[in-house]
Amino acid sequence: MTYEVEPAVHPELAAHTAHFAKRVYTVAGHVHVAVGWSSANAAVIEGPDGLVVVDTGSGADLAAVIEAELRPQLRDPKAPVRAVVVTHHHPDHVNGLSHWAATPDVDVYAHRTFLAALTDQSGPTLHIMGLRSVYSLGNLLGPSDTEGVNDAVGPHAGVGTPSFVMPTVLVGDALETEVAGVRLRLFHNPGETDDAISVYLPDSDVLLCGDTIQGPTLPNIHTLRGCRYRDPMQWVRSIDALRAHGAAHLIPSHGQPVSGADRVAEVLAVERDCIQYIHDQTVRRMNEGLTPDELAETIELPEHLASYAPYAREYYGTVKHTVRQIFFGYLGWFGGDPVDLDPLPRAEHARRTVALMGGRERVLGAATEAYEAGEYQWAAELATHLTRIDREDTDARAVKAAAFRRLGYAQLNVNWRNWYLTSADELEDRIQPILPLINFAAVFAPRDLVARIPAAWLIELYTTRLRAEEALEVDTVLGWRVLGGVHGEEEVALHIHRGVARFLREIPADAAVVLELPRETVESLHLGRTDLRGALAGGDARTIRGGAADAADLLDLFDPLQPRRPTELTLR
Repeated sequence: MTYEVEPAVHPELAAHTAHFAKRVYTVAGHVHVAVGWSSANAAVIEGPDGLVVVDTGSGADLAAVIEAELRPQLRDPKAPVRAVVVTHHHPDHVNGLSHWAATPDVDVYAHRTFLAALTDQSGPTLHIMGLRSVYSLGNLLGPSDTEGVNDAVGPHAGVGTPSFVMPTVLVGDALETEVAGVRLRLFHNPGETDDAISVYLPDSDVLLCGDTIQGPTLPNIHTLRGCRYRDPMQWVRSIDALRAHGAAHLIPSHGQPVSGADRVAEVLAVERDCIQYIHDQTVRRMNEGLTPDELAETIELPEHLASYAPYAREYYGTVKHTVRQIFFGYLGWFGGDPVDLDPLPRAEHARRTVALMGGRERVLGAATEAYEAGEYQWAAELATHLTRIDREDTDARAVKAAAFRRLGYAQLNVNWRNWYLTSADELEDRIQPILPLINFAAVFAPRDLVARIPAAWLIELYTTRLRAEEALEVDTVLGWRVLGGVHGEEEVALHIHRGVARFLREIPADAAVVLELPRETVESLHLGRTDLRGALAGGDARTIRGGAADAADLLDLFDPLQPRRPTELTLR
């Protein structure tokens, strides 16, 4: 069974693309903002003694292109870069660091929690977050599905070549300084991330706010790729801190600058009111007993906010997902109905439901009828019962994929659109999502960053990869001796004790097996460029205690980076 669905773009989303046309904007005569070459802007503050860069673009190669566009706009096109400010740790803001901070005399400013946030992003959930980001950003979609579409906060641009340089100046609550002859006030301004800082230029009344104003869209309080909880009221307080400046110019790290004190004040007021309205009304209705599903059906922005384009439009964030995030942030996952305490496994629930509905053919027929009637969500839900019973049910996959395409092409929200369309490609076997995972994970963990992380921390992550069911009778120690790298020689161990891998900060005398390997091999293991068995067989690792066969047996207790079965997010 085949379905023909012509590619389309929601007209308002298509029109939104013009917001990210490639252009260098000059603000207050000396701040130059490159919009459209990267998913995040890079801004250059021109001072008497050189340049201060705020955010870097999403890769070293893209940063080079951005600099070539910016230089002709400067009074002194050869002015040296004196400092780089990174407003927070996300890749599109920091992955061009090695280009702008190419020499040791360039200071890099970041919040004092920046490194912790960046390392956490590169840690236990690195690989699933990388995969989910592929879905959210539409990186696997073909040209027919990306032409004329933006990423809601920027152009649909490439991710670039990731890079990293260590910060040299860490900012606490606030820092008043002068760089390149320009007075700067850097202050902690958490919103999208807890490590966010904003920059105020008192002599020209310019605010560079990073992603505290996320760009020309309703803020993304919850991101579908996954992240730690984003506190809405902390975000509101940070916007209020921006409002207190009464600035004449506002430069977000996404989208066009905003000029005029009245216009800046209006944009800031609308953004903070949208967030607080959703938060307050969600909490109010939570206290009336509404569940996450009921909240999503009930809470809507009032017209005066919802219609404020583009800053309150749901190109990136959505009310339906924000209310769920707020519920989970306050109360956790449980909605209050004990039926959810220990539900039937999904496949078993699907089998029983399909049987009650009269069997596969009846359900498939109903899904097809729903699709033909334009009831695409219902068609997809019906087909999902069948794909949970049999992942290879091609007829069910076909109708579900077609329904997803119809839903995706109609979406104003680009994250929803990308998930629908990428999942449709997955259902139709057009993509194998696991293949780009390794390369995309490197976007969140540039090799330059991984080189700075202690090997002990990278090895501790193996505790989350132990196949416990195969290690319930195991009680032994695997030692690691790591040579080289900026941290010098490191020795740690994993005590595999009946299904738990306990991390030890030294190798005990009774360790059954001790591996010796260079720092570069540990990094390659973390980034998925090799695996432990392969490193041992290829000579990139060796045993200095215990035999190679014993080492291989222990290594086989840990999951490889790539899952043992295809990672199909849509078919679960």
